[in-house]
Amino acid sequence: MHRQSHAIIPAPSFNASNFKLIAPVAVLRPWVQCLWTATTGSLATLKVNEKLYPDGGSSLTFLLRNTELSVHYDRDLTVKPMAWLPETFYLCIRFKPGGASVLLGERFGFTSCCMGVEAISMLAYVPNFQRFLDGLQQNSPSQALWAVQQWLVGLCQTAHRQTMPWVQLISRAVAQRRPLPELAADEGIGRRTLERQFKHHLGMTPKQAYRFIQMREARQLLGQSMVPLSEVALMCGFFDQAHFTNVFHTQVLETPADYRKRKLSQISNPSAD
Repeated sequence: MHRQSHAIIPAPSFNASNFKLIAPVAVLRPWVQCLWTATTGSLATLKVNEKLYPDGGSSLTFLLRNTELSVHYDRDLTVKPMAWLPETFYLCIRFKPGGASVLLGERFGFTSCCMGVEAISMLAYVPNFQRFLDGLQQNSPSQALWAVQQWLVGLCQTAHRQTMPWVQLISRAVAQRRPLPELAADEGIGRRTLERQFKHHLGMTPKQAYRFIQMREARQLLGQSMVPLSEVALMCGFFDQAHFTNVFHTQVLETPADYRKRKLSQISNPSAD
């Protein structure tokens, strides 16, 4: 079985029942992109040919199967296969780039993946985590979702203030897809200083972060419209369609045309691969 990975938001077409995408409460929005929950069926009903795409953020996922609870923290930089566990309840916090380092601590800015006991050991230093974890197994899905938001709201009050200005700046840069030289000049910051801060808080270079946001915008355009590929390329900051196709294929592992065809097929036929 593939290593479980939940470092990006599953699409609504993913093969899990009761999939729900939840917007965070207002106080969490600078740091949390969304929360999602899903409940899977038996092994015979599951598919494993789905993909997860990185975008610079990270995920903290709680998996409840029967009475066993496990925790995964993921910050992947490459496309991963999605392999659902059968008969499992998933509850995932999707952090914006840098958000985990603010709310959970700086070590989560560069940790790639930790699972099970390792994840719980790292999170043991986060305020009120053990109390939240102890109650999680006793709650219904709706109560668990409320509990995780309340825990995160509490973390906002004890957030790592020294990291906030840098993460806020980096988040703006990622959201606005601004090239590093332009960002450094506008903020009056040396380029090397900015590079160090990206690496420290995001665990990646500004160029990597820029590519992730380009790919996210491109996937959204390809999956939601029939805008010509040449226009998608220009809208996402590429020189031309050939450059766009080459980078997209390297990052997403399929051409823009193939990606669009697959996504539009899923929209018209949700049961399609």
